[in-house]
Amino acid sequence: SLDIGSLVSNQPVYYTPAGGTLTISGTIPSGTPATHLTVFVNGNVYIPAPGITFASEGPWLSVTAIPSLNLVVEGNIYINSSVSKLDGNYIAQPLPGTSSALGGIINDCYSSATIQADPVTCALSALTVNGSFTAYGIQLDRNFGSLGNKEPAEIFNYGPGTWLGGPITSSPEPFNAVNNSPPIL
Repeated sequence: SLDIGSLVSNQPVYYTPAGGTLTISGTIPSGTPATHLTVFVNGNVYIPAPGITFASEGPWLSVTAIPSLNLVVEGNIYINSSVSKLDGNYIAQPLPGTSSALGGIINDCYSSATIQADPVTCALSALTVNGSFTAYGIQLDRNFGSLGNKEPAEIFNYGPGTWLGGPITSSPEPFNAVNNSPPIL
């Protein structure tokens, strides 16, 4: 288990979890200069409630005050169905040389690190992402409320702060989803 708030800013960290899945949650501290985290995981990631959030939601007085999180996973990212908010950029890609069945999926409706939640459970809360999901496959399985509910089950807020907070730093092994992407302008 990893408390994201315990990591040191501007130093990328690398994990290969025992058992294949790393549980990550917590709050990223605020301050100036802001906290910039890049976490590389060779394996799956499970995000339980309450999720991963920034301590401050802005407005920020300068670019140096904008926090950032880049979670880069060679495997899958499973999000607990009761998580209502995630801040940061979440990248999942298949394990090198394998099919998508062995990674590259982000799913937002799990009840544990290995069990997909019952559809009824997925109807209990919406998910707001202040950032982005990038993956081989993104499974948005929540169905917040009933058929008559006009509220969205997933909301993505993708503003300038998503990328002004800090770049993804290099990893010791190439991550294809990052290296083969078109140029970022």
